[in-house]
Amino acid sequence: MTIKTFKKVYLGIAIFILASVVIAVLVDNLILALAGLFIGILLVILFSIKVKTTVSDERTEAISGRSAYITFHIITLLLGLLSFFFIINGYIQKDFQSESLGVTLCYITLLSITIYAITYRYFNKIHSNND
Repeated sequence: MTIKTFKKVYLGIAIFILASVVIAVLVDNLILALAGLFIGILLVILFSIKVKTTVSDERTEAISGRSAYITFHIITLLLGLLSFFFIINGYIQKDFQSESLGVTLCYITLLSITIYAITYRYFNKIHSNND
């Protein structure tokens, strides 16, 4: 299977998933939506195995890495600002739940930064040893 054929099949699978979710919402059936999503994911996996050429190249990987980097920074910044807002708001209004939510978001932000630092160091070590 060529990449052009794979893109057509992928589009068909996306339309199938969209149709199954829309029908599931209209008839208020969560199982139908999950089944359509599961079948669609299985079809994408099965058809991507049959592609004879590589689906991603260096440019695609560079773009994916850059977009993941920017997304991480935006999400981390938003989580940090939200945690700061909830902590301050909870402290001023004596709202324990709001303050607890802020602290929880703060821990999630710190966990995210820690995971990023660990994975960055790991991949940096791998790529520096191969040179």
